[in-house]
Formats: sequence, C-alpha cells, structure tokens
Amino acid sequence: MRWLWVCGVALGLASTSPTALAHGAGVSANVRGGGIDSHQRDEPGSRIRRSRALGLVAAPIDDVLAVVSDYGNYRQFMPNFVATRVLSQRGNQALVYIQVSALDGMATLWVEMKLRMLQPAAPTRVIKATMMKGNVRGFAAEWQVTEFGAKHTLVAFELCADPDFRLPFANGLVSDYNEKEARSSIVALRRQVSRHAASRHTASRTP
Repeated sequence: MRWLWVCGVALGLASTSPTALAHGAGVSANVRGGGIDSHQRDEPGSRIRRSRALGLVAAPIDDVLAVVSDYGNYRQFMPNFVATRVLSQRGNQALVYIQVSALDGMATLWVEMKLRMLQPAAPTRVIKATMMKGNVRGFAAEWQVTEFGAKHTLVAFELCADPDFRLPFANGLVSDYNEKEARSSIVALRRQVSRHAASRHTASRTP
C-alpha cells in the first residue's frame, strides 16, 4: 500500500471459505513456509490490473487487528507513507487522510478515505477503505484477516492504485508496482506486529 488505487476487494481465495482458510484449505506450501503469494488479475472497468498478496503473520488475530485498525499510525509501518491523520472516528468507522510517496519519489499522492471494519464473520475480519477525495484517479483498499490456529494469522491485502499517468507504458508499470507494494505491505505488517509484541514483553517485565 504505498500509493494506492486499490480497486475492488474480495481478498480471500475466491473459491475458499474463511472457515476452510482457517483450517489451511487452499493455503499454498509457500505461504505455510513463511513466503508470500501474490498475483495480478483483470479488474472490470479498470485499466489497471488488481494485485493481491497473501501471507502468514506469526501472531494471534487480535494482535494483528490491533495494528491494522490503528489507522493514525499507518505511517509507522506502511511502505512509503509520509503522513496519516485521523480526521474523525466513530465506532468502527473513521475518516483518514494519507499522503504517500509513489514510484520512488516521482509523485506524492494524497487521499481522504473512509475506513470501516465490516461486521465480523468469524474467523475472518475485514477492514475496507473507500476514497472520498484525493489527487489520484481512484482509491479503495481492503485487509482480510483470518485466524489460522492459536499463534498465526492469515492476512490478505489487495490493491490497484491508479495515479492517472498518461504514458503508453503506464498501465503495466502501475500494475507491477501495485503487486510489489502489496507484498511489501505484508512484510511491513509482520515487522510492526513483532515490534508491538516486543514492546508488550518489555513492559510486562518492567517493575
């Protein structure tokens, strides 16, 4: 998620239910071994292909949710986020401003987005972002967080960012960059969850 027109949604495996995912159905050997699966696919109505990344985080689902629902601190771990600010929040919904450095500093993108946690369908939780305004062609994003045993969480992140570059090669470049960013976001989430766990451990040992 560094710069994003995250089109679409449906972050789970298309034909695999959340309950089946929680029991490992459809989860590749690569993901089970700590790797990240990613791919692109056509998005109806968009010139940009939608990218998706899936990986395991070595932490319980509540620990992962604590990070992905802390919208104001996305700048602390999301790749290339320059600024994040919660403009308003009520319950599970928030209006958040983000600013992102894109394409290795070639562009600075900003978006005001509405984030909300959908009604839980255990063992999966979904956080969806919808663009309200910004200097990109469009923006939407979604995390899907699925319990995977007591000590692991399966996390999917999908994005399709369209900064509206008017270049002949832009569509492929943007799609490839989105896939790279989706993978980087899973890696960054792992690091942030690990840092939170270490901080709690240190605090618990302090007299």
